[in-house]
Amino acid sequence: AVAAFSGVVVFVLRVRAPCWLGGSTHGLCSSASTLQRSALGGASRLPQARASTSFLGRLAAVPVAGRGAPTAQDGDGTDAARAAEVDPAAAERPGAVFVSVVAFSDPELPVTLRSMLLQAKHPERLYVGLVWQGFDGEEPLASDEIEDLCQLWGVSECGARPYENSALADVFNSGTLPLPASREHSLAELAGGHIRLLKFRAEDARGLCWARYLAQHLWAGEEFYMQVDSHMRFVPNWDAEMHRQLAWCATQSAKPVLSTYGRGYTLGTPPDWKPPKEASTPDLICAGFFDSNQVLNIQSRPIKHLENPRRNPFWSGHFSFSSSQILREVPYDPQCLMLLFGEEPLMATRLFTHGWDVYTPSRGLLFHLWERDYRRTFFEMKELYAELLPRTLRRVFWLQGAGPPPPAGERQA
Repeated sequence: AVAAFSGVVVFVLRVRAPCWLGGSTHGLCSSASTLQRSALGGASRLPQARASTSFLGRLAAVPVAGRGAPTAQDGDGTDAARAAEVDPAAAERPGAVFVSVVAFSDPELPVTLRSMLLQAKHPERLYVGLVWQGFDGEEPLASDEIEDLCQLWGVSECGARPYENSALADVFNSGTLPLPASREHSLAELAGGHIRLLKFRAEDARGLCWARYLAQHLWAGEEFYMQVDSHMRFVPNWDAEMHRQLAWCATQSAKPVLSTYGRGYTLGTPPDWKPPKEASTPDLICAGFFDSNQVLNIQSRPIKHLENPRRNPFWSGHFSFSSSQILREVPYDPQCLMLLFGEEPLMATRLFTHGWDVYTPSRGLLFHLWERDYRRTFFEMKELYAELLPRTLRRVFWLQGAGPPPPAGERQA
């Protein structure tokens, strides 16, 4: 079930949690064990102490292709510096935000980017790393949509230009990253360098975590990192408010992350939509239920009032905002192929073992389209999904201390 350990909920995906973890099966959305409450009240926060248990040690050193082991001790960022094409000019862009977006044949992508820029106080500080996975004839952005984004960014050079990324080249040539046999992809810069685009065929997609791992390699040294889905709406001045709240969190934690679920919007909502006041309060992520694969699914509930951000063990994949140091310490695990449900509990636990604290924002900063009927998804790749997901789940269970080690061939770096 769910076990509380050192202030974080460790997700043990079996019917019974081992007694040494203090397993509990009741009150998933509201209760916490005595151990968890005491840790939240100020127990030792040292990452080394967190990783002292055997399975937490595994989480603190999850091997990822092309990056070595991203441990909390890699403070100099040696591996990550080799794994990201850092733009020297980024140091001259204080407050620049790298926005990671992955899209699978999603027609909402252009409106999402337009909303992000229209509603931002400082759109010029936003740089997008976009991984597009489309079917034949599909493009992420039409020419007029790119021109519109260029106007919002205030840049005159809109056309695509060549983009080289030695970090991605190393990954593609390493032989360790699970890649389709064709390895067909293209790289380009758009909107004067504000969009770094990596394109794959939809048929070559290997799931959300795999795509987000690749998107993180498009980082060019920006100070902040934000991860969002390709179907979002933003509130006015979202960026200024996000920075303000993260700064407050930094007074409470050395490594804060703002993350939560966005409330829903409906298809057709305009990019400059201003939500009603009653929808401006945030949602709090909590445990939901275990699905047929014994994976914990996350849910959320609205909060009527929150004066300041609130610490929470749960993390959202469709909104996360932090220092870009998180890319050096807790990059995505590309071996989690075709994983959707299970991505967030695993990442929450890895963040915790690396010393990062997740906070729920004190107000709603963006909205999420929860419908999927309007678009295609990688779930329709049924044969590939059925082949790859069981292997991924064995890895996820093992990493979280909930199952035996996978076969040696499934534990490659």
